[in-house]
Amino acid sequence: MRPNDSNPNRRDFLKMSALLSGWLTLSVDLPAAVSAARPGTPAGGFSPSLFVRFGPDGSVIFNLPKQEMGQGIGTGLAMVFADELGADLSRMTVAQADYNPQFGDVVQGVTGGSNSIRACWKPLREAAARVRALFITAAAGVWNAQPAGCYTENGFVIDRSTGRRLAFADLLDRAARLDLPATAPLKDPKEYRYIGKPVANHRTRSIVLGQARYGLDLELPGMLHAAVERCPVFLGKLKSVDDSAARRMPGVVAVVRISGLRKDIRLSPFEGDTATYPYTVAEGVAVVATSTWAAFQGKKALKIEWEGGPFGGVSDQTVQDQLSAARTETGKTVFEYGPVDRAFGEAGRVVEGTYDTGFQAHAMMEPLTAVADVRPDACELWAGHQYGRRVAGEVAAVLNRPTDQVRVHILPSGGAFGRRWEADFVVEAALISKEVGKPVKVTWTREDEIRHDYYHAAERDHHRVALDAAGKIRAWDLRRFTFDFFAGWSWNPYRYGIPAARMRAVLLPSPLQTGSWRSVGSHRETFARECFVDEMAHSLGRDPLAFRLELLAEPPVVPEGQANPADWLAKAEYDRRKTRRLLERVAEVSGWLPLGSHPARGMGVAVTNYCAQVVQVERAGENLRVKKVVAVIDCGMVINPSLVKGQVEGGIIWGLQAVWYGGIRLQEGRVQQSNFHDYRMIRMHEAPEIEVHLIDSDEPPSGAGEPGVPALAPAFSNAVFALTGVRIRSLPMDSPGLMTGRKS
Repeated sequence: MRPNDSNPNRRDFLKMSALLSGWLTLSVDLPAAVSAARPGTPAGGFSPSLFVRFGPDGSVIFNLPKQEMGQGIGTGLAMVFADELGADLSRMTVAQADYNPQFGDVVQGVTGGSNSIRACWKPLREAAARVRALFITAAAGVWNAQPAGCYTENGFVIDRSTGRRLAFADLLDRAARLDLPATAPLKDPKEYRYIGKPVANHRTRSIVLGQARYGLDLELPGMLHAAVERCPVFLGKLKSVDDSAARRMPGVVAVVRISGLRKDIRLSPFEGDTATYPYTVAEGVAVVATSTWAAFQGKKALKIEWEGGPFGGVSDQTVQDQLSAARTETGKTVFEYGPVDRAFGEAGRVVEGTYDTGFQAHAMMEPLTAVADVRPDACELWAGHQYGRRVAGEVAAVLNRPTDQVRVHILPSGGAFGRRWEADFVVEAALISKEVGKPVKVTWTREDEIRHDYYHAAERDHHRVALDAAGKIRAWDLRRFTFDFFAGWSWNPYRYGIPAARMRAVLLPSPLQTGSWRSVGSHRETFARECFVDEMAHSLGRDPLAFRLELLAEPPVVPEGQANPADWLAKAEYDRRKTRRLLERVAEVSGWLPLGSHPARGMGVAVTNYCAQVVQVERAGENLRVKKVVAVIDCGMVINPSLVKGQVEGGIIWGLQAVWYGGIRLQEGRVQQSNFHDYRMIRMHEAPEIEVHLIDSDEPPSGAGEPGVPALAPAFSNAVFALTGVRIRSLPMDSPGLMTGRKS
């Protein structure tokens, strides 16, 4: 944060703010930027500060810099701010903040990667501490007391020696005449009232009562509605269109062609991160009308011919043929150390396994929507989006105007899971609005969403290890064949004690646009690695959980060429210690103990660097069912245990859906599924008992949105093997009748 000296007009700004409707607005970080009112904004106008606004009635409005997509981040971050400030959380209102570059790319960067709590933990506390110090100084001035003898609690400043108290609301005028301190000490965690407690999600009531407002609910004066028919084949082209019938439909006012867009963009906003990936807006035809229904009906009336392009002939078999043919390719070496090839040449035994994962859709509960109002001198956007800066930049680029002319209002969304990190649906709205000269809402159907997704990439991982005569691993080799644009690092805590290791990756041309998906690549790589470790354990006659602990206890081998071996060893031991703790705890709470005693049949285990899971399956007639999932998560200091547990439970259901029902089918380049009837979701009667345990930690908090996903698939697969002796090496499962309830 910048010190307040960089803002010479701050005092005048605060005085003016104090006169507006009785509100005092505090600029906690940088000079203020005006933010337009939007649906859901509390009465009284709009907030020109970054994090907080106080009302004369003692209420506090917390401006949420991350996107609320159902993960409860508005509650979690409000708890952090309220605790450090000493506010009354029950009187705090959470308002979704618009994109504002003054937040910076740490605080208001991507809402994804389970980074919201991790990124905002320190900046929010520092901001709240400065506001707390301001109110304490104001109260001490009233009492002619020393600020060091005062503290805040429940929306009051209290004098420790006398018990005198003043409400924040009673200090607004005096606080407005003071300078906000550049820094302030943080509270001792022992003073927290909310952090670590199971506080109810502040949005639950409004959602249950149907009062929560989303992009689908947004209406603007004079707004038109658009539905887009997109090319059904990735990178295909529009050959011809007959829109005469569509134009005659009641309510239709225009038909707009959307040119396809394909460009490389950076994955990260930070200067040191240079990785890029190809981003696409599909070629299409938009029907613009006076209502959503009219737009949908006009879209159905279009007569379009498409050119399939490079992927027009691709089918499921084509994808399998690509993977098989790629085995002869060397690929890019991601990492390598030690004599890998020599170790395999001298091996007493080689164990290997190949594991496939298919393309997966996001299938969010709320379909994509975006509203754009493009004017000659400005552009205003409304979208449930995970990355406001990305939206502003991409829309500015296609409109050929500076980004400061693009205003982005971030709306809550009914699920995101990485899909709302992409800007294509907002760019569509901007292009159509520019063409028709009016505000336009683009609404996607479920069919649009399933067939035009940024899919989780398909992948094949081939693991093999060289064992010596004593059964010790002398080398570990991984070859990855992937349709993911980012075939990067594979986390493997077991290899620290192995003298040689290598990973190579072959990137294949994808017949579908791929992108971020809940847990990103960890779902794929964890499935392969943890199933393979299980296979190694069984081939050696070892208990799978005990075998993992043995691998984690091997003396670490520092790879040659390490610039700082001490740092490498410290990180390796931290990784292994954390993983061991997860495994030991899940063994304890799942009934796996004692180790090495061959636990009850039908139990499987898997672990990542944040979460360990034990899945238990049992027979149900001729089928199987998942009886129970026990998960242990280590996400550092827990802000809200009920929200963390809910996120892990949701991640487990998400992972189970990917195992049972996920997987995109292709024919002639076209996605064959269209809705929930053929891209199935888990039903309530199919959900297993789920038990979530939290590791006590005083480390800084990390995220919980994704860690529940990756361990589910391998733990489930390992459990099926333990019960049936059948190995699942491909996801989604290709035995539709295996699980109870898996009927169309």
